[in-house]
Amino acid sequence: MANEAETRDGSVTVRSLRLQGPQANSVGFYQITKLLIIPTVMGLERLQGRKSAVYSRKVILSIVVTAIGVAVATVSDFEMNVRGTILAALSIVSTAQYQIWQGSKQHEHGVTATQITYSVAWPQSIAGLASSLTADVLMPQLKVLILMRPSCLLEHQLSGQGDLFWIALCNVLAVCTNISVYGLIGKTSPVTYQVVGQLKTVLVVVFGYIFFDVRVPLHWLMLRFAGVGVAVVGVFSYALCKSAEGREKTS
Repeated sequence: MANEAETRDGSVTVRSLRLQGPQANSVGFYQITKLLIIPTVMGLERLQGRKSAVYSRKVILSIVVTAIGVAVATVSDFEMNVRGTILAALSIVSTAQYQIWQGSKQHEHGVTATQITYSVAWPQSIAGLASSLTADVLMPQLKVLILMRPSCLLEHQLSGQGDLFWIALCNVLAVCTNISVYGLIGKTSPVTYQVVGQLKTVLVVVFGYIFFDVRVPLHWLMLRFAGVGVAVVGVFSYALCKSAEGREKTS
């Protein structure tokens, strides 16, 4: 569980780093790298000889359709650099491996999502506290080496009890998110979790255009919603394929 916790911390840290600093990746490049997690998971499963590494052509095709739809719906700019590309590659591999471990460890030890969240809480907390004290308190100059803003945790000024409330709320939401992620991956698979995540992304895009006054050309809006439609078709195709495979196994 310690290796899993460390991989989780590394994944979250690297994902944050690739959007920070003067040489950060564009949001479009960030979205593309998120789409690359699915083939990375499939590749790592194959290399590690896992039974779940076998995917039918229909499943692969539905994943490709989903990825194309999400890319059309979300990617508007595409800028990359050496630092950002390296961090993106590390993020993709660490996230993919972490999610594979999430599912395999639950099945190996026969634990629930709540139990595995509890088991990794201390290792994650210790690793996070150690890295925070090192980079934010003891040696903040380390941030400069990885092109982050050279800020220090001790420089932050609390504006009142409202800050403490939001910090506590974020912690509660993080725990709930971890439990839901473990539950979904444990019941399904890392690939299914990523497909559901892509559906969440396109829903965010849709609600953003509906509830916020976003002024864009009509042809651009039509292109975005066309991408959303393609992504939804891909997600539902994936769900139908997996359901059919599940019925074949039980019959």
